[in-house]
Amino acid sequence: MLLSVLWLVSANYRNNLGYLLTYLLAGIGAASWFQTRRQLAGLRCRFGKPAPVFAGETAALPLWIEAAGGGRPQLRLEVPGGAAENLFLEGAWRVTLSFPAGERGRRRVGPLRICSTFPLGLFRAEGEVEGGWLLWVYPRPAAQAPPPKGAREGDGGEREFEGFRSYRPGDSPRQIHWKGLAKGQGLVTKVFSEQGGESGAVFDWEMLPPAAAERRLGWLARWLLDAERQRRAYGLRLPGVSLPVGGGAGHLEACLKALAEFPGGERD
Repeated sequence: MLLSVLWLVSANYRNNLGYLLTYLLAGIGAASWFQTRRQLAGLRCRFGKPAPVFAGETAALPLWIEAAGGGRPQLRLEVPGGAAENLFLEGAWRVTLSFPAGERGRRRVGPLRICSTFPLGLFRAEGEVEGGWLLWVYPRPAAQAPPPKGAREGDGGEREFEGFRSYRPGDSPRQIHWKGLAKGQGLVTKVFSEQGGESGAVFDWEMLPPAAAERRLGWLARWLLDAERQRRAYGLRLPGVSLPVGGGAGHLEACLKALAEFPGGERD
């Protein structure tokens, strides 16, 4: 509309400077539209796996983005409900987008919106990348939980030595054959068989004191984290789910995922 008014005024008064200003502004506008569209051309994106978080925390989505063809685009990255990230890209960049995790459960992150208004802000070019990244949101652990009086203990019978196997991440330091390591025999773990049943605490949903479901899940999460930190063996029993006594990062992750998917939470 501004250019139309300028052109009409210039034509009415036969003002050559008016014509010059009109065509100059029109050329700048056309060049701005071209440059804005060019910002998203040739972009290459690669996404990492978001790390699990607890409900109420801030999740992080790692992103590697590269400008092909030697360009230097100015971009704005947005995740629904999260903080936007502005960057002036030169080569390849690693960006971490933050967003609130929300309620417990298994969620799909996205879509990711990539947009630009460079260079003058007159036009906006944008595109979306559909989210296919799974984010696990564990229940928020209770700050304080009652003593797990309802945790059932395994029979804890005699343990019979069976032999050695290669060390696996998460193995208890008490089972590592330290004498063999000192003799240069490598890092191995002692394997025992349980005679008479499992040894360790089993946190059972049915044994918890009466309370709201989310509060009881918070107690279970706290007990699991404390048991893992103290390197004690533990198991978990929920309605329809039973995880055997064990330990290590993998076992803790399996237990927390079971809590996250307990009926009533947010599901994908």
